[in-house]
Amino acid sequence: MSNYLSTREVADLLGMSPHTINRWRQEGTGPNFVRIGSKVCRYRAEDVEQWINEQEEGNNVE
Repeated sequence: MSNYLSTREVADLLGMSPHTINRWRQEGTGPNFVRIGSKVCRYRAEDVEQWINEQEEGNNVE
């Protein structure tokens, strides 16, 4: 089973505010997330790691 992270945990991991993570989620630009019920969102640790790697790769394109 995957390790799930809260919005706060993802924010801490990335050095961002939870508000930024929520905004990214609404814009569809942040890591993939799982909605649990109508209000709770969680992030699979491997999805966050993959998203970070994709951002790093995108910054190296010339």
